[in-house]
Amino acid sequence: GTAVTFSGTTGNATFTGIITATGLDINGHTELDNLSIVGVTTFAGAIDANNGLDVVGGSTLDNLNVSGVGTFTRIFLPDNHKAQFGNEAGNADLEIYHDATNSVINNKTGDLIIQNSADNKDVIFRSDDGSGGVTEYFRLDGGNTNMVASKTILYEDSVKASFGSSE
Repeated sequence: GTAVTFSGTTGNATFTGIITATGLDINGHTELDNLSIVGVTTFAGAIDANNGLDVVGGSTLDNLNVSGVGTFTRIFLPDNHKAQFGNEAGNADLEIYHDATNSVINNKTGDLIIQNSADNKDVIFRSDDGSGGVTEYFRLDGGNTNMVASKTILYEDSVKASFGSSE
C-alpha cells in the first residue's frame, strides 16, 4: 500500500472505505462514529463510554466503576476476595466470600434477615447427607406456616428444649 503521513496538519481529513493501520497515534480530541479494533489495544488513560460498552470475550480490569444498572452473566471472585455491600469498601456492612475452606456470610450491622416473599413457598436448609448426596434437614414451610425438621434434632448435654410460651 501507499504510506500517508500527516505532520503538523490542522483541519479536517475525510476518509471513506476501510482504513487499515498497523500503528496509530492520536493526540487530542477525536470523534469516531464506529471504531473496530482487532488485537491488543492499550489505553493510557481512562475510557469514558457514555452510551454503553460492549465487551465480547474476556476482559481484565483492575478497577470497574459502574453507575446505573450493570448486567453481568458471571461474576467470579477468587478465594478470600469478598463481595461487599453497604457503607464503603473495606468497611462493608455485609460480606459474602469463600476463604478456601468455608463459605461465609458475614453481617456486621443490624439483623441478618433471610426472607422468601414467594407465595406458599419455603425456605429449605440442605446439607451433605454423609453418603455423597444432599438432603433437607430443616424447612420453614410457607404454605402451612410450619417449621419442619426432616432429621433427628440432637441437643447437647445440659441444653433444654422448651415447648409452649415459657422456658
